[in-house]
Amino acid sequence: MLLVKQDSSVRSWLRGYIVVVVVVFSVHRYNNSVIQMRNSAESVRQLFRVADCHSRIVAEKPI
Repeated sequence: MLLVKQDSSVRSWLRGYIVVVVVVFSVHRYNNSVIQMRNSAESVRQLFRVADCHSRIVAEKPI
């Protein structure tokens, strides 16, 4: 009887833990997607800037 009660409490604790993890993960992903949507234009600009600098370096490098 004690073992069954302990097992059910462990199971409920595990279920609560899984719910907390899922909620935190989904909130984290939502925040990340919002931040990425804000930063995507800037990151694309930076990427083009880096590619432009890299192509200039390659073009200026003597063969």
